[in-house]
Amino acid sequence: MKRVSVPFLIGAMLFAVIGLYGCASDDERVAPVDASIGVIETRGTDETSRIVFYDGELNEVTQLPLRYANLGDVFHDPLVYQGSLFVIPQGRSKVRDGEAVLQVDVASLASQTHAIGRSAMNDVAVNDEYVFTCDSSYINRCRIDNGDVSKVAIEGVYVSKIVWCEGSLYAFGMSLDDDSSMIYCYDEDLVLKESIDCSTYDSDAYRVVLHEGKIYFCSVGLLGKQIGVLDTKDNTLSSIPLSKGGPSSVAIADGKLYVAHYNVVQGQDDSALSVVDLETGAIEEHAFEHEAMQMVVAEGSIYVLGDWAIYQYDAESVELIGSKPIDKMPGSYSYLSGLFSVK
Repeated sequence: MKRVSVPFLIGAMLFAVIGLYGCASDDERVAPVDASIGVIETRGTDETSRIVFYDGELNEVTQLPLRYANLGDVFHDPLVYQGSLFVIPQGRSKVRDGEAVLQVDVASLASQTHAIGRSAMNDVAVNDEYVFTCDSSYINRCRIDNGDVSKVAIEGVYVSKIVWCEGSLYAFGMSLDDDSSMIYCYDEDLVLKESIDCSTYDSDAYRVVLHEGKIYFCSVGLLGKQIGVLDTKDNTLSSIPLSKGGPSSVAIADGKLYVAHYNVVQGQDDSALSVVDLETGAIEEHAFEHEAMQMVVAEGSIYVLGDWAIYQYDAESVELIGSKPIDKMPGSYSYLSGLFSVK
């Protein structure tokens, strides 16, 4: 598949920060104990962002204001690992000087930052001991308990996505010289264990979901009509064919793979949902009448982030339960950069 250059939108960070590595919290803020999902809104021109939390019926629970610019990335799903949100603040659009990863405990709203020392980072992955990031030249590793940073150079490759799975770090890369694509498998010390040729798959991955040792991955709504599947037990590749193109988001619940179709790069009017039964292979298709920039499945519901609105569907029947408009922050231009499940 041909490599596609994708513009990156990135959002803004936390309300109080002390240094690049450390902890900042808001003791007066009430933790969103009833929250099911969160939405990130951010600006690129000034350090103003927020996370809005909603319960399972789309009632707003609380907000967390953040003093960062370009927090999050509409092309990558926000990462939630063991009760914490991890997101990259890029800094103001003209400078893009953010060099840390923000961590927010979604129960207490306490926060800390992990200093990486690299700007223009694309994505973040986490395990119990390390925060990993990737940028145009390096894969980086920051030790959580003491902030020690190490990195490994990647020559001639653009890494679009990294994910920690079954004791290894997987990096999805595209050659800067031709149309070839690889998945690089590293150990925890960033030693390369294996390179997997995936040029015949939609390997410019930006969205993934993990399930039973497999990584299901897709691009951001371009021409592919398949979901790539990497079995990490033996690092073999396969795919799930789809009749509709533009798979842009993936989620798994109750033995079903949910695939949202939407061209995040160009936008489109024919967004839709495919539901794949992972046991039988049967596929259902449902049309959306709104955008589908990001999607999560939680507590029996499908939540879809559209144009300044959240849409909620029943995960079994795929019937629309309701929707919630999102009021913009007052002031200059802002955008929605992420939707994530709290639970």
